[in-house]
Amino acid sequence: MDALIEEQHKLWENQNRLWEEVKALREEQNKLWEGHNRLSDSVGKLEVRVGRLERSVDRLRDAMIVGFGELCISFGVSFESFVRRFLSRYLRGVGVLSKGGRLVRVVVDGEEINIFSEEPLIVGDVTVYAKSVDEINKLLRKINLIKKKYDRDPLRKYLIVLRTSKSVAHELKRIARENNIELILGKIM
Repeated sequence: MDALIEEQHKLWENQNRLWEEVKALREEQNKLWEGHNRLSDSVGKLEVRVGRLERSVDRLRDAMIVGFGELCISFGVSFESFVRRFLSRYLRGVGVLSKGGRLVRVVVDGEEINIFSEEPLIVGDVTVYAKSVDEINKLLRKINLIKKKYDRDPLRKYLIVLRTSKSVAHELKRIARENNIELILGKIM
């Protein structure tokens, strides 16, 4: 009987040691979760900062297009060709276009498309002045034409406007947002 009691005490001691180890593991697991939560918070803050940086880069890109667009007009270089070169360089820099890739002007079924790439499929229009939403409606028509011809949606869609009024800008932004069009507006008068 004494031997059984002694064995039972040993089992209880072993069980207590196991409970202590489980407790220690639980504490370590809690520390890991705390670390994970801190890391998640840091990643979230980093994502916000990256988002702000991307918006700043986009605003800088837009401002540069406007500034250089004004210079192009002053020096007799077409705004359209400047935008194609500038946007080509930008898209190569962010990895959308291949190293030698560039945007070109094409005519498809009688429609002139100012900004075009077949691979990846990119469609866009450039205008010095938008007096109405007709400019974005023309682009939507061209996008549909390209969708039918290539049997897929364009990866990117652009409308670049050097100048427009506040009311037209407001409507252009709304329509662009609804149709996933990247809208670059210059001077809003």
